[in-house]
Amino acid sequence: MHGWRFAIDRGGTFTDLLALSPDGRRHALKLLSSAPEQYADAVLEGIRRLTQWPRERSLAEAPIASVRLGTTVATNALLERRGAKVGLILTEGFRDLLEIGDQSRSDLFDLKITKPTPLYQRVATVAGRVAADGSGLHGLDLDALARIIDAWLADGVEAVAISFMHGWRFPDFELRAEERARELGVDWVVCGHRASPATRYLDRTHTAVVDAYLTPIIRRYVDGLESQLGQGRLLLMQSDGALVPPAQFRGATAVLSGPAGGASACAVLSAAPGTSRSAEQHTGLIGFDMGGTSTDVCLAQHGTVARSWREVAGARLGLPMLEVHTVAAGGGSIIDFIDGQLCVGPGSAGADPGPACYGRGGPVTITDANLILGRLHPPDLPQVFGQNGTQPICVSAARMRMAELAESIVRSGGPRYEIEALAAGAVALANESMAQAVHGLTSARGIDPSGLTLNGFGGAAGQHLCGVADKLAVTRLCLHPYAGVLSAWGIGISAEGRYAELPLEMALEVAALQRAQQLLADFIAQRPTSLQSRAIETRCQLRTRLRGGGDLAFSLPLDQWERLDVTGLAELLPKLQVEFGKRFHEHFGYLPPNSDCELVALLVEENAPAPDWAPGPGARQAPEAKLLEGHDGLRSITLAYYRDGALTTGQNIAGPALVSHPLSTLYLAPDWQMRVDPQGLWVLTRSARQPTGERQLNAIEAVAADPVRLALYHHRFMHVAEQMGEVLRSSARSVNIRERLDYSCALFDAQGQLIANAPHMPVHLGSMGESVRAVLDQFAGSLAPGNAYILNDPYRGGTHLPDITVVSPAFGADGALLALFASRAHHADVGGISPGSMPAASRSVAEEGVLIAPTQIVAGGKLLRDRALALFTQGHWPSRNPELNVGEVEAQLAANQRGIELFRGLLQAHGSAEVNAYLKHVLDHTEGLLRERMRSLGNGRAAVQMDQGLTIQVAIEIDQASGGLTVDFSGTSAQSADNYNAPSAVVRAAALYVLRCLLAHPVPLNEGFARPLTLRLPSASLVSPEYPAAVVAGNVETSQAITDALLLALGAAAASQGTMNNLSFGNSQFQYYETICGGAGAGPGFAGASAVHTHMTNSRITDPEVLERRFPVRLEQFEVRADSGGWGRWAGGNGVLRRIRFDQAVELSILANRRRHRPPGLQGGSPGSAGLTRVIRQDGSVEELSFAQSIEAGPGDAIEVQTPGGGGFGSRG
Repeated sequence: MHGWRFAIDRGGTFTDLLALSPDGRRHALKLLSSAPEQYADAVLEGIRRLTQWPRERSLAEAPIASVRLGTTVATNALLERRGAKVGLILTEGFRDLLEIGDQSRSDLFDLKITKPTPLYQRVATVAGRVAADGSGLHGLDLDALARIIDAWLADGVEAVAISFMHGWRFPDFELRAEERARELGVDWVVCGHRASPATRYLDRTHTAVVDAYLTPIIRRYVDGLESQLGQGRLLLMQSDGALVPPAQFRGATAVLSGPAGGASACAVLSAAPGTSRSAEQHTGLIGFDMGGTSTDVCLAQHGTVARSWREVAGARLGLPMLEVHTVAAGGGSIIDFIDGQLCVGPGSAGADPGPACYGRGGPVTITDANLILGRLHPPDLPQVFGQNGTQPICVSAARMRMAELAESIVRSGGPRYEIEALAAGAVALANESMAQAVHGLTSARGIDPSGLTLNGFGGAAGQHLCGVADKLAVTRLCLHPYAGVLSAWGIGISAEGRYAELPLEMALEVAALQRAQQLLADFIAQRPTSLQSRAIETRCQLRTRLRGGGDLAFSLPLDQWERLDVTGLAELLPKLQVEFGKRFHEHFGYLPPNSDCELVALLVEENAPAPDWAPGPGARQAPEAKLLEGHDGLRSITLAYYRDGALTTGQNIAGPALVSHPLSTLYLAPDWQMRVDPQGLWVLTRSARQPTGERQLNAIEAVAADPVRLALYHHRFMHVAEQMGEVLRSSARSVNIRERLDYSCALFDAQGQLIANAPHMPVHLGSMGESVRAVLDQFAGSLAPGNAYILNDPYRGGTHLPDITVVSPAFGADGALLALFASRAHHADVGGISPGSMPAASRSVAEEGVLIAPTQIVAGGKLLRDRALALFTQGHWPSRNPELNVGEVEAQLAANQRGIELFRGLLQAHGSAEVNAYLKHVLDHTEGLLRERMRSLGNGRAAVQMDQGLTIQVAIEIDQASGGLTVDFSGTSAQSADNYNAPSAVVRAAALYVLRCLLAHPVPLNEGFARPLTLRLPSASLVSPEYPAAVVAGNVETSQAITDALLLALGAAAASQGTMNNLSFGNSQFQYYETICGGAGAGPGFAGASAVHTHMTNSRITDPEVLERRFPVRLEQFEVRADSGGWGRWAGGNGVLRRIRFDQAVELSILANRRRHRPPGLQGGSPGSAGLTRVIRQDGSVEELSFAQSIEAGPGDAIEVQTPGGGGFGSRG
């Protein structure tokens, strides 16, 4: 070796250094990343300390062979919003692309909608448009571009991001704009097609802006390092796991630079002998990196970690990054008692004041809980605590804060806890959150985590490793000798190289494979100089998905394919199709007919040989045999104590024990054993499975509600519903489900009471229970294992006919019904008089599509396909694509089956008595919270006018003694001859949504909210129609008016846009449906958000490029409608303007409201602007449409929708 080799992870709090000295010895060092009173830069300081290089001499002269660095500089700049001043250039008509986003809101029940702060400071659009097929529609206006950039430069803009429609495939306009910007003197120019391989305009633009925002900051930091270290020594870790020279390191590729090192280490360990399982089981390793604020988890299999796109610090990145999921549970997570249940996080004590045990007045945290339980050994911890930073950790401060929490629980009417029991409960809750993050990477993809090895690293992982493993049924764990600095080790062993996703978006045909060959050839031809003289390993995969839909992609390996001729490629096609079908079936348990796949992208990875950083032996220490006192939450236990330096290869240790490492501490739980393998790994195995259930109970009555378990079961039941939703989204085929996320999934008890739902569509959540109970009523004597049922009947719990509900029961071994699982999804078409099944002029439910009464469609686990097809082809106006309907039903069945599997896992782990008890307790808990909240409110009345002259009249009366409330709709208009009639299930859903919004803390919406509620619905009225009244608009439009009326009556918020702006169009070849966002109503202390979906919907808008690629249309404009929100002390949010032009003749329908009546303000606030819908004919003539109208549109015609703004709140004074 000719010099020092360094691998460094510069984190937000600590900088970890590993080094190989010229004599081959290994060194490790941990420094604070920021200590300005001691040194200017932790990386340079660490290098100088380890090399002992004189401070008066430059490090460029030091004997350094290489420095490999992962850094959070980009992440911190993103979190703290300390990036460059950015200007964004977009295609004309899309000025507000990033502000609108996908139009969804992040918190379903928060009336004060908060949208991320944009990273750009200036935005402009220029004329110039290319169609989805590459044809030029308008030339690029470079003169206008020059005027914009000149003004920006004068205003101090440092970087410019340029992103044009379809630029990923046709980049010429972006390249010409980039050239002009550089000629004008812009130093940092980012083109969307270079920043991201995304084939979605929104994702690619987000990435380009992030890159422009961060790259100048990154370049300044890296240039400073290089000036100190000398040229040619530095390599930097990218988020995709590749090391690159400084010139290739950019902002968007740097945001997970540090965590990527840990994921890379896990990838290597997953292929190492002794860390994975036998060939008969899933092989792989779960990375579990627990720090002070959060925990990162990753899944490594066969020597690799998957790459995916993700959101970081509120910024969406359409770039392949090593897949690391983060959960807000770390050592510093604050423990609290809120609304009758124990809570851990998401708040953190941080480094200052830190946990209570730091002795600086901080709150009680998970670190304090571990200290109280004896899972940390104070003498092993540095004396850097207290007000002056020189004191030992303070156990008494931790115990005092935990005792204060225990007293607060008693004062709130809860049970009295010993502080050790409370500490153990908090640790269990944190473990639950972390285990669920692991399930999101494993179980959600059909991988059983129990067959994997859990690899802990980071300062806090050792205290939780056994507990998280037990919740995952994992029986094998490992800790690396460098566990405390594993990310640095991962950076050290990573390869210099590059990774790319080259977009295809083509059907699996020979032409697509030829295109992939050309992309690979171009990629290799552009190999950077730093790799050209190296021995390069190239690996290729095809990312595939179900043709026409499915968000989940499967990567198929390619071997010796790049030189195949047409004949060879034709022979490869069926092999790829078969492999795709195999992967799909393994994941979802079924393979739909017409399951051809399409190619999403070619994945290419090039790597140079990686160096060896095998761990060497640590310094030997004398054995220290002693016993320590610990606690398991129920009783005191004795812990054997060991020090890492005293352990020998092959030594076996039985839990309970504490094993001290210089950079971390391992708590070895009872029934766990540890041995040291020849590579220095600590390998942990479970000697016996834990007994079924945390308690063995014989009767439900024996289980009293416990605040700790209550929090655990809220998490557990919600996790079931969320995982169901992931399966449905990833396996569905239509844009409605895959792109717009117009679906909901939920868990119900054996009586059909809603227990938990994922936060999907509000109008579904409160109404699905009536459909489930309709199935129970009709099939009470014939429900059986392996059966499933379907319905959409709006008079039996349905909302409108396109919303198809699938119900699957789950039974115990004794044949007793345990629970029911349901999924509701908006199908693209179910027949009716208009394509998309959203007719504006329907006068009976029969004209809206096929009506499905509760019907069995699965028997003994087998889909009754002929019966299912018959359901969608019945009647005078059957579905236009029944095969697609059946495919979506199969996706819903797969989602339900996932719920059943997870629920059975709960029963196996915790016992049926306890699980059944908490099915009841979670409902009792939410009922109690709502009654308490109701007592703080007063009575109220409101009336809301609908555009056709109908009225929603509501009076709310609260019983202060019981906390119950009566919502009386007397005075509401009679049942209407049009389709704005709202089924009673929809009214119930709206009422439950409003009640949930009134609770400040996150509590799942379940049947407990319905118990204090009494609804009075006049018969044969707008809110309780009788068959065969048309209802399609009642679900989407009247529901919004009902919600506004309830919030106005309670004084909680002014009216939001009060419509979903339902737009549908199509012909015999295609059907499309979307809802369009608008302005949110303002409320006490907050302004309404602009361009966002509100209340009873939260569906996303289809990406502009996806819309144009899949349908014969052009989206000409989608921007915020300025000044459309109502004025007031707090202004209402603005609506949007959306214009779509058609390339084919279509029938289109608009179903809306608030075209005649403006959204009301509250307490002196003015109303928002009314909406407007019009057709712009090819000849320029304009036809204004009513609030509900169907019309024919020809090629070249356009539909323009201007959505309402929200009402203002309070007088401007």
